[in-house]
Amino acid sequence: MMLSKKNQVFSLLILTAMSTGVSCVGGVGSIYPDLFKDEPDQTDPKRDNLEHDEDIDLKDLVDNLPEFTSTQTGQGGGSTTTSQQNASSSSVGGQGGTGGSSSNVGGAGGANGVGGAGGDATSSSTNSSSSSASSSVASSSSSSVSSSVASSSSVASSSSSCGGGMVHKWKEQPVIYVSGQSNATGGWFPAAGVYNSQNITTWDPTDEKWKMAKAELGGEYYFGMGPWAGRLSRKLLDMSIVSSTTLKIKNHGWPAMSLSYFLPDSKEPSKRNAALNDYIQARTSWTKSGSEPNVICWSQGEQDAGTPKDTYYKGLKSLVDAWHVDYPKVEVIIMVKTAEGACSGNSNKVREVQEQIAQEYPEISLVNLDDLTKNPKYHDGCHYTLEGYEIMADRILDKLASL
Repeated sequence: MMLSKKNQVFSLLILTAMSTGVSCVGGVGSIYPDLFKDEPDQTDPKRDNLEHDEDIDLKDLVDNLPEFTSTQTGQGGGSTTTSQQNASSSSVGGQGGTGGSSSNVGGAGGANGVGGAGGDATSSSTNSSSSSASSSVASSSSSSVSSSVASSSSVASSSSSCGGGMVHKWKEQPVIYVSGQSNATGGWFPAAGVYNSQNITTWDPTDEKWKMAKAELGGEYYFGMGPWAGRLSRKLLDMSIVSSTTLKIKNHGWPAMSLSYFLPDSKEPSKRNAALNDYIQARTSWTKSGSEPNVICWSQGEQDAGTPKDTYYKGLKSLVDAWHVDYPKVEVIIMVKTAEGACSGNSNKVREVQEQIAQEYPEISLVNLDDLTKNPKYHDGCHYTLEGYEIMADRILDKLASL
């Protein structure tokens, strides 16, 4: 089988990482920088905004989704996954070997997967058909997600000791809470559907079940997680940055909302339930879901250009403090720095507060996208394009992988 130049290079990097024991020094981006340049097939940079009609029929937006089924695992050098979305199955063989533990990923994880050596082969699911491969490196197929790559567990595994030797529990079973305004929800990009996977689920409050999340839908819609959250989730699983084969995510953001809307003592009614404010509504929803977030991703600030700096500081600090009280399992908070001049406003005060808060809380990592916001390829002055959101996802991923 003839491999592309990229896959040849990638296979060499994998072998090097395995032989040298590279873990996560400098983050995944420094180990495999080419991975962060991938785009989904047939990328459409257009952001489609949906009308927020209270009478909207969600059936017009969301397909009938299959119920979640866990992946199958096999011993030795291979595993079989079942793709519910396409009702097709594929077998990808990894290189045979001995030894290993249940936390090791020995085989390849779905489409574009790279087989590891030995151990229990735990696969990640894919949302498109993939071809069989008997070698330790699976080449890309035209219908598969170009960014779906499973690495050896020697790279950024759940037992890695980066960041001062702390082992983060969230890597064993990630539960991600996304919130903020429109750049948190991500908008509607049909092409982002390539990131969907049966192993990435979100809470459906209509019938109170976890169902497959949809990356093409903004986070303000049922089943929606948004494009950057979808890409982030897929890479966390497919690159074996987490030891779990499944991931839960809940995008609870809402476009064009100021910080005051999200605060615990907010007097504003929630867009999802007018009887509660947004913070209480979100907390209630998490309680009903039976899960608790251990990672929070926050992107908000464009709407607060006119808010006094001390007011914004007090508000953001109170929100972070409330998260720690109500979600004690949270270990990591990712905060996306608001773009300079976002939405034609003066965001300098907001940006200064975000930097200050990130310095005061060691668990907060601030993601800077300033190099994107002056380029219309990535940012329209207020929102990011699909490619911009993909880069956002990759930088968040790099932060998480380096922990």
